[in-house]
Amino acid sequence: MSEFAEVMRHKARMCKAFLNSEAGCLECGMAQINTGTGESCNDYLMNHPAAAETIITAWAADNPEKKYPSWGRWLRSLGVLDIELVDCLEEESILNLKTFRYYVNDQKIYERIPPDIAERLGLQPIDD
Repeated sequence: MSEFAEVMRHKARMCKAFLNSEAGCLECGMAQINTGTGESCNDYLMNHPAAAETIITAWAADNPEKKYPSWGRWLRSLGVLDIELVDCLEEESILNLKTFRYYVNDQKIYERIPPDIAERLGLQPIDD
């Protein structure tokens, strides 16, 4: 079995993708109509974990997660060369200044920007 947390992360992505689609959950491999068990997807996951994992990991393989730049790469693209300048930016110019201080102060500058924040910042996925 794959790592539990990874499978659950992919399940959350999968659910979000199907909920935002026109057909909704009906296209999901774990939907009641597709499993033939009459169980909700969460019940299916609990009662048939191996089969659910197969469905989730297959979906994840077909729908790779978008990758966004690191905090440092994004800040450099804005011309912020000195990380301490982040504290000088006005709160209105950034989604949430506390979020940036958290990443900068904890030296997470090399971590990728989470997809939900990257999308709100209007960033495009990158290839590398």
